[in-house]
Amino acid sequence: MKNKILLLPIFILLICASCTKSDGHDSSRTLSAKIDGTIKYFKDITVEEDVNPDYTDFIITGKQADDPSKVIILRMEKGVTGTQSMYYIQYFNNSDYFDSVTSGLNANISENSDIKLIATFSSNLDDGDGNVVQVTQGILNINF
Repeated sequence: MKNKILLLPIFILLICASCTKSDGHDSSRTLSAKIDGTIKYFKDITVEEDVNPDYTDFIITGKQADDPSKVIILRMEKGVTGTQSMYYIQYFNNSDYFDSVTSGLNANISENSDIKLIATFSSNLDDGDGNVVQVTQGILNINF
């Protein structure tokens, strides 16, 4: 009986430890957006530099957490903050792709450096055949 009483706190501790959320989410790399009204989170986020003679772009790519065949790509000029830096969003839905028209893209980049990107974004994305995907409440917060 005494052994069972001693095992009870250990059992409770093990149950509590197994209840913590561990979904592999890296809080230093956040990319999410509402896609047609449903919040989507992106993982395996990469940031690449596209160096041109007069400027350098960041290309941010993320795979949708619940379906890695769905991918979002953001392009912005490196080092530029404000509403004019991000100029392109593309969303791949399996084999279909939708991209933004610059005039319909709304973005605000509050930090854009060699070590951190912070931005919000939204846009209606078009596949060229009149089908539209609405991207709203986009959040980008990446340390690298």
